[in-house]
Amino acid sequence: KSARLINNGILLDKHPDRVEEQLKGDIFIGLKYSPNHSSGHVTGGDLHVIIKSARLINKTEIPDAFVKCYLLPNRSQSTKKKTKVKVHTLNPVWEEEIVFTD
Repeated sequence: KSARLINNGILLDKHPDRVEEQLKGDIFIGLKYSPNHSSGHVTGGDLHVIIKSARLINKTEIPDAFVKCYLLPNRSQSTKKKTKVKVHTLNPVWEEEIVFTD
């Protein structure tokens, strides 16, 4: 299973090509940008993504949930980051911070 953030919800895919297998709900995140300063100029920075929790909607199956993040347009392995898996819960809580460094 993998997670993709969409609009105001979360979509968990077992088989991305099979719509009936998808699970929807809400994900709660925080964002923080910390600029790097060099000689008085901003020279990039760090993007902090705080994955807080989710509320999933599913009446037939309770999933093992996790969140995958990556920065667009680069979807390479070097920019993909993932939370720990929360087993068998419709209300996973992560409280994990993922940092993308420039």
